[in-house]
Amino acid sequence: MRRRPEGGGYRVEVPLAAGRGEAAHQELLTVLAEADRFGHRYSTGAQLAWAEFDDRIDDQSEEPGP
Repeated sequence: MRRRPEGGGYRVEVPLAAGRGEAAHQELLTVLAEADRFGHRYSTGAQLAWAEFDDRIDDQSEEPGP
């Protein structure tokens, strides 16, 4: 995981390998579902999934209105 200097937020990159199993597949899908952007990059012999998460403002810290 690394901090994105342009615009803030974070980028997570995960190398993909065959045979990781159903649990690993489900965990990856869970992370991608929460991401603001995601994608897949591949080249000869290597695959990578990536996800970017924008910085969030904590809306729960504000007092409720009248």
